[in-house]
Parts: sequence; structure tokens; C-alpha cells
Amino acid sequence: MYVGSGHFEIEESFGWSRAISDLKILPVVVRLHGPWFLNGAFDENRRNRPSLRRIAREGRGIDNCALVTSPSREVLQAVRSYYGLPLEDSVVVKNPFACAQEGKKWTVQSCDRDRILFVGRFDRRKGGDVVLTAFRELFAANPRLRLTFVGPDNGIKVTEETTLSFDAFARQNLSPSCRSNIDFLGQVSHSDLMQLRTHCFLTVVASQYEIMPYSILEAMALGCPIVATSVGGIPR
Repeated sequence: MYVGSGHFEIEESFGWSRAISDLKILPVVVRLHGPWFLNGAFDENRRNRPSLRRIAREGRGIDNCALVTSPSREVLQAVRSYYGLPLEDSVVVKNPFACAQEGKKWTVQSCDRDRILFVGRFDRRKGGDVVLTAFRELFAANPRLRLTFVGPDNGIKVTEETTLSFDAFARQNLSPSCRSNIDFLGQVSHSDLMQLRTHCFLTVVASQYEIMPYSILEAMALGCPIVATSVGGIPR
């Protein structure tokens, strides 16, 4: 939550913005960082009672705020459609990001053309399972390829009781030789990550939904080639 310049700005509000709006202290601005009716479908059963309550609270908060800002047109339109709200005074404000200095940018001459980078959680929403499965096919065609996987291991939920970790999923779906060409680094520092981006040939974004991911903005800032799914705010 941001407070300043005579207004509240709330990101990832969980519907709290309605309570603050009702106080009538300052105008409230809601930032559409992660509406649960969009993101919740991949993190849990969004039809269970806690999810439905959160979705309803967020809708009431959006309806009662002074202004809504969104990182992308697609997400703003999705909120308008889902909640049936005109949001006439709302605006698209892109996530800010500084471009890299010339000497630190990606170049085809300095990168490793056999190395692919993925940055994101190992879960279904970020598409970690899709990345490993796709790499299996690429590795079969070119055994020199290597995959660098950066991000926390949240696991792939198979059933209500079973979640596969990165290692368990890889062992079930990839050959030993394919697994040996994958470097799972977990979480790394931002400076190390930016170095990895310029070292790898391309960055893969395989998310099933995104509002506007910094994983793409950071790669673009460095001039890195990107292969990305056309979902959510990525194309618009």
C-alpha cells in the first residue's frame, strides 16, 4: 500500500480497499496487480468459499474506490467485464523499469547459444512443468542445449493430496541425460540474475496467465530475445 500526495494506493488489496474507502479520509486508488478471479484459478480452487469471498471483496473494493490503474489494457478490460463495472476514469499505467546501460546489454556475440533461461516459480501458473516438458523435446533434437531454471520450487499440484517438487517432476518425466543438462538454481540475487540474462541465448516465459511480468520487462531492458505465451497483459 502506498500513502502519499493526498491518496492511498493499494496493490494486491484482498478487498481491503473497500474498508479504507468507507473511512472517507482520502481518495483510494486500486492497482490491478493480481485480481483473484484471474490468478486464483491457478493457485487454488477459486470456487471454494475463501476464494469466492476474496473475489467478492475485491470487486466491492474496486467498485468503491476513486480510481483504478492497471499495468495492461487486457487486465483492465477483464475486470470491467467480470464485475460489470464501467470504470470510466480508470487508466493503464505500465510497470516502470529502467533500461540497462549499453555495456551490460545482451549481445549475440557474448551469449551462450546453447543455453536457455527460465525465471519463475516452479508451479502451474508460471508454467514450470511446461518448460521442462518442452525442454525434453528440444534436448532430444539438440543434446548440447542446457536449461537454467531460476525461481522457487512451489511444486506442481497433481491431486488435492499430492504435489510434485521440481526434482520429483523431472525424475518422472525426463531422462537422466536430459536432467543433467538442467541447472536448477532456485532463487538468486538480482545482480546474478541480470548476468544470467545476458549469458543465455534467450529467455522463456511460459505462464498460463500474467498481469505484466517483470521477467519480460527485465529481459526487454537488456535486449534479450524472448519466447513467451500470448496471455493476459503480455501481448498488450
